[in-house]
Amino acid sequence: MISWLAPSNTTLAAEIEQLNTTALPSGWQWVDSSPYAKVAVNADRKLFYKAFLPRNIWETPKAWLRGSRCQRAITQAKILPKQGFNTPAVIAWGKLSGGREFMLTEAVNGIGVGSCIASYFRSPCNRAALYWKRELLRAMGKLVAQLHTAGIVHGDLRPNNVLVELGKQPYTFHLIDNERNQSYTHIPYKLIVKNLVQIGMLAAIDLSRTDRMRFYQSYLQHYSRFDQSAASHLSLEVYQTTMHRLSTKNPDRLGSPNLPRAHVDNGLIYPLS
Repeated sequence: MISWLAPSNTTLAAEIEQLNTTALPSGWQWVDSSPYAKVAVNADRKLFYKAFLPRNIWETPKAWLRGSRCQRAITQAKILPKQGFNTPAVIAWGKLSGGREFMLTEAVNGIGVGSCIASYFRSPCNRAALYWKRELLRAMGKLVAQLHTAGIVHGDLRPNNVLVELGKQPYTFHLIDNERNQSYTHIPYKLIVKNLVQIGMLAAIDLSRTDRMRFYQSYLQHYSRFDQSAASHLSLEVYQTTMHRLSTKNPDRLGSPNLPRAHVDNGLIYPLS
């Protein structure tokens, strides 16, 4: 059964039925995802399909208490824009057999921040690229600060769950994978650390220590919760935790360095001078 959050579409309904049986309709492509989701994109029609796969036997009982992952994602797609944040609009959703659900959203004309940095800012080769890498990091720091100021903790704030819109400066971001987001009147300290570690999961080849400090300074500028001593303690804890977790990671698994060079040549990553 399909529930439409936009005008119903007979063609899309037929394609959704195919995707729900893991068939691939014409114009759609499967994309990499976690083991607990099945994701496809139709680039021409700017659509994303995501099926939520059960993670364990407790998935259904937990859904009775707090709503399913799909239902929570739909709720966040309504909440985030009201708080001033961008996220893909939901077009349709539905329940499937075996405790599965699916969601169809509009695709964003953007790329994951992690892959953006790995592809275009890994070793800035000119002054313009270096300048715009710094602008991207400052904008990211401001975004995370704005989330925390609004009392929002993102459930999985890895760099590629933040999309940067192509061809827009100042940089504009869209949040995805929002089903585990939580809202607080006063965010617990450990969850602030968690988000800051998540967003920093890019290897030293992509983010130097100075890059990390530039992000962090922007974050603190826009989130004034911490005094100087507390900010220093937070900075050290986040850095040490991030470096420990990165020690076992392959840099190219954190951010794909293979995005098309044409994005830069066409001025979609930063203005060409």
